[in-house]
Amino acid sequence: MLIFASFADSRRSIWSVRVWMTAAATIVGRLLLLGALPGIGRAQQSAQPSVLPSAQPTFALPAVDSFLPLELCPSAITLPHDSVEVPLDLRENRPMVLLMLNGHGPFRFAVETGAPLLTLRADVARALGYTVADRSQWVALDSVAIGAATFRHVEAKLFSTGASASFGESDLGGLLGLNLFYDLLLTLDPGHATLRLTRGALPPVNQRDIVALAPLGHQWYTMESWVTGTHAMAFLDTQDPGTFRTTPSQVTESQFVHPPVVTGYAAGPSLGVQEQRVGRLNGSVRLGTVSFQQPLVTMTPVPSEFLQRWMIGWGALRHFTMTMDQRHRRLRLIPVDADTTIAPPPPLTHVGMAWAPSDSLSDARSDSLGVRLVSVDSAGPAYRQGFRTGDVLLAWNATRLTRANTARLLEAFRRSAPIQIMLRRAAETRILTLTPEVVVP
Repeated sequence: MLIFASFADSRRSIWSVRVWMTAAATIVGRLLLLGALPGIGRAQQSAQPSVLPSAQPTFALPAVDSFLPLELCPSAITLPHDSVEVPLDLRENRPMVLLMLNGHGPFRFAVETGAPLLTLRADVARALGYTVADRSQWVALDSVAIGAATFRHVEAKLFSTGASASFGESDLGGLLGLNLFYDLLLTLDPGHATLRLTRGALPPVNQRDIVALAPLGHQWYTMESWVTGTHAMAFLDTQDPGTFRTTPSQVTESQFVHPPVVTGYAAGPSLGVQEQRVGRLNGSVRLGTVSFQQPLVTMTPVPSEFLQRWMIGWGALRHFTMTMDQRHRRLRLIPVDADTTIAPPPPLTHVGMAWAPSDSLSDARSDSLGVRLVSVDSAGPAYRQGFRTGDVLLAWNATRLTRANTARLLEAFRRSAPIQIMLRRAAETRILTLTPEVVVP
């Protein structure tokens, strides 16, 4: 997910935040299956902290050559031995970490390279003792702690749970944007499931394992990539679970093995409702030294005021140990595997249903049982095979379904083999067979 932050008024230096819904966003019509998890960390009420109204931010409009307003960065960082390493939660196919806010928590936050600033759910701010008048507020956090690393005096932008469907039913407390790590090296190591924060600088760009980070406006970083041999600048978006995403203006049907097909509809406050297509590229995408052969590419039209660019999602970035050096605008990409050629992904399948945790999961425990179907597409395979809105899925292929293993069920859905699913409908337990349909060979 990319967070669009724009300077709306140079005299008052107001930032407005818009959300471009991506694969983790609301999908309507012919739904691809999405999983979402409820509940947020609970924090003890504290003394009333300060809240900064959006009309009175504490920073000035930055110079043109400055990527982030330095006033948005922490005033001080404590980093024992100049290095801290914490576990990286990858269960939902996106990087997340646990952190403490003002000494309370822990809260689970997503590490978001597509966001220029730290954003905080309004209900989390209330749990911390802030008075939230509206979602346009800025909140002055006394501290943000990630493991032994402590960031002091951090400004965060609030957003309501309605601002993004990917957070409205999730236990994520917010997004860790780039402003928190401007003075540090941020390393995401999916191979060892760790996040590392260190001081220092990356070596100079060599166009192999170290490439240039190109700031785009005051909001995002892009890196060089090559799509079917053509140079392209692409956003880095660790919260898009897909591999590659673009807009129709950046690619033609002739670049695909078969014409892209409609897989759903993306919706968002600034996006409206847009048809989403997916196709298999007839060629490769190269990032650093790694070549992705015939990847699946998602195309979503965006309004003309949005930038028309390629985007690299976590589905591609998880193949690297990635280190960002914002201050020196460098990115290190070390392949996780020795083989630098990524084979074509399996066909894209479709089941036609979306879920949220069952009512019993309000505590968001990892061992809680069941997910409730909140939508079943009447034109999709799940509906035709007997699944209905309100069913609670309990197990698949004799494996008990919990919050901790929903990603494994998603992996099973990506194959076209039949799956035995135990569900509860009203007071009755049933076992149905679900066979996903291939939509992109």
